[in-house]
Amino acid sequence: MSEKFNIFQVAGIYQSEEIHTKIIAELINPESDFHDYGQQFLNIFIEEIGTPVGLNVSDFIGATVETEKSTDEGRRIDMVVFTDEIYLPFEVKIWAGDSKNQITDYYKFAKTQCDNVPALFYLTPNGRKPYDISMEDMEKCEKEIVYNISFKNDIAKWLYKCIIFVNNDPDDEDELIQLLLGQLRNNILRFCNAFNEVITYDEVIEKLREKLLEKGILCTECAPNYLTITLNKIGALEYALRIERDLCSGSVSLKVINGVEQANGIPNYGKTSEYIHNHSCDFITLTDETFNGKLDINKNKWEKYTIKPTIAWTDEDDIITFSEKCVEAVCSFIKSIEKYRSYNA
Repeated sequence: MSEKFNIFQVAGIYQSEEIHTKIIAELINPESDFHDYGQQFLNIFIEEIGTPVGLNVSDFIGATVETEKSTDEGRRIDMVVFTDEIYLPFEVKIWAGDSKNQITDYYKFAKTQCDNVPALFYLTPNGRKPYDISMEDMEKCEKEIVYNISFKNDIAKWLYKCIIFVNNDPDDEDELIQLLLGQLRNNILRFCNAFNEVITYDEVIEKLREKLLEKGILCTECAPNYLTITLNKIGALEYALRIERDLCSGSVSLKVINGVEQANGIPNYGKTSEYIHNHSCDFITLTDETFNGKLDINKNKWEKYTIKPTIAWTDEDDIITFSEKCVEAVCSFIKSIEKYRSYNA
């Protein structure tokens, strides 16, 4: 099959944290109903990511793998690998930021499940560290077990070794698993390269996200030229603030948009017209509760409202100065509305 055709790219799930986590979890699951490789993919996985932190394949014989593991605080750990003697949590971030004490809460929950928590793996495209806000209440010795791994290096290398293993298996006739491994690795390398380009190309968006996190404001969506912050929601419908940068002029505008939560829990900001049409009472209630008449909403043009004049880049501005101006405008707007809740990314 041509490398140009990639099912992850075609299906529009090429940067989905949930999809990538579930596929990785299923591959390393020794009890998987979808492949017949048993412990093999998990063994290669532990060898690839676990050697720097002293993990051994023998510690994970008969391990259980789960995704979306609920904690006592109502959070969900993306993936856990565990036995009766060892517990490994994984937090996966592709575009989303960190919420307050997110890593702290995951670590505390893991310790209630097993005394032996040798590492908490933080998986991102290029191996960045968690933001400080997510580890505020952790002791220094606890922070030392947070280990950064990347899709670009660790996961891509693991997949490559899995491909080699499958290709060298004389009894293997499962062409589908070979195709999946290759497609997944190819997609990861693509989006990691794109991620690199975004960060170096648009430093303002990255700096904005950092400064918003410092103020406890969480972005529920991050993209090459914009950030989105959930303001309030009723049922599946939400209002959000879109902080959008014009990459040609460098200016930033603030806009209010509607989104509707999808089956995967992620809000979709482009397909809410039908939902609002069928749930008009929710829309009116949400509008009144959120803005209390302080925002002039034209209900026939609900998709997007510019709420503040564009914040223009001046000759005197550097990235820090400009991002501070934008953050000030965001905070001013959030304070002006009747209700704002901070949603986990």
